[in-house]
Amino acid sequence: MFSNSDSSPLAVTAPESDKLIQLVQPLNYIKAMEFQLVGCLAWNASTEDQRPRCVSLMDPSRIGWYVHHRDHQLLLDAENDADGDQSLFALNSSFFLRTDWLYPGHYAFESVNFPDWYIWLGDDGYLRIEPDAYTDAYYDAASFKLYPIAMSRECRCLFF
Repeated sequence: MFSNSDSSPLAVTAPESDKLIQLVQPLNYIKAMEFQLVGCLAWNASTEDQRPRCVSLMDPSRIGWYVHHRDHQLLLDAENDADGDQSLFALNSSFFLRTDWLYPGHYAFESVNFPDWYIWLGDDGYLRIEPDAYTDAYYDAASFKLYPIAMSRECRCLFF
């Protein structure tokens, strides 16, 4: 499970077609979606010392569906629906997990292909990647807590 630094739960919304799912902050917490932290799809785009921190977020109920950014918005999409550019999809689906980046016990997700751009919760409730604004408001919106939801060897997280 993820929450924003102000403990705001995060969620996903599913449109009528099962094609794309945008990640948003919900008005209610009825729906939730679990994601599994897996090795990043753009493994070869990171240096050897970055690889232990390089992750992708995969939907464990639909193998091959990953959180990725497009036009700065975060979406959930099937890897094989990458419009023919698998390498770009891999880059857009990979993030460096920053532990205790700004606040103890909090995490940040830095885009692999946009250095210093982090997953950030906008005022409109949508998750996107944005460049580091070097403000307290930005740091609050780009810092998340990770909560395990299952006792297993796999690290899973839940967006509320």
